Amino acid sequence: MKDHRHNKAASSFPYEVLTTTELAERLKVKESWVVDQSKPSRTADPIPVFRLGKYRRYLWGSPGSGH
Repeated sequence: MKDHRHNKAASSFPYEVLTTTELAERLKVKESWVVDQSKPSRTADPIPVFRLGKYRRYLWGSPGSGH
């Protein structure tokens, strides 16, 4: 039985990975707003964020987002 998980995952990843600048442009807000809204200490419903080294990254196109 062949394992196709690697090829399938690479070709059908359902999200775009955005920088803070790219997300701010798409939402038409300032970068500082995106950063503030990513911090659990600043809001009860923070924007999901993950880090790649020192850089913040955001997933775009999650199910239910309509994008």
